[in-house]
Amino acid sequence: AGALESGGVCAPAVLGGCGSDGGWCPRHLAVGRPDIEGEVAFVGIMHDLSRRKAAEEATARSQRMDAIGQMTGGIAHDFNNLLTVIIGNLELLEMAETSAKSGALISDALEAAEVGADLTSRLLVFARKSTLNAEVTDLNAEVSKAVAMLRRTIGAHIAVETAFAPDLWQTTIDATQLQTAVLNIALNAQDAMPAGGKLTLETRNMALDDSYVAQEIGIDMGNYIRLSIADTGEGMDAETRTRAMEPFFSTKPVGQGTGLGLAIVKHIVNRHRGRLRVESELGQG
Repeated sequence: AGALESGGVCAPAVLGGCGSDGGWCPRHLAVGRPDIEGEVAFVGIMHDLSRRKAAEEATARSQRMDAIGQMTGGIAHDFNNLLTVIIGNLELLEMAETSAKSGALISDALEAAEVGADLTSRLLVFARKSTLNAEVTDLNAEVSKAVAMLRRTIGAHIAVETAFAPDLWQTTIDATQLQTAVLNIALNAQDAMPAGGKLTLETRNMALDDSYVAQEIGIDMGNYIRLSIADTGEGMDAETRTRAMEPFFSTKPVGQGTGLGLAIVKHIVNRHRGRLRVESELGQG
């Protein structure tokens, strides 16, 4: 803080204080020196800056996400054009090639190019450059389609169970993007259960009132459908949980994860005016 001057106010200071949870939080302290009937007094006013700091950090994260999204969208669009040419030529070569050895090499190259094309499509979803084709949909039916695909592709060591609400409301949603979100979460869950486990998908109706909305940021009151996807895997610690939805953040070894899975899911949910909530503890899935 600045030095006091006669009859003046010292410069305000930002300092740490002890919060109700015992942790440190930023405080703003302003001290004044009024003369009251010839008596000198000092007045201090302290404000808790925790909410302002949280809002500033959220704004900074949003700006970073927007910048990353714009950059990613441009790169993915150009890369997608290149892959279209590569895949087209490889398919022509595959049809014309008679040598088994060359055919195998072309097949491997084509498979790798298609993986790249899939990655660019995911990047474009993250960059919000894909079209949202939302229609009134039976969510149970669309999730069932995703579950059928999962049972064909997910490891045999993972049991997939469902608990669908029979009276589920209809909703307006892009079915393709919904299935993309479900598959991304399920594949992340599979990686978290290397020794096997259970994946459970549940739907239910939820009417959000003002008391619920007061505890959650970025969601309005009204009728919603909740889709829960739970696993029995390794779980996340607090730091991982905080960063789980950051684009390109991954706890997997280099070369085994893009770090886009949950970031894409979050964007899909946000575009449907919903909210993604992550609950996890180490060892609790």
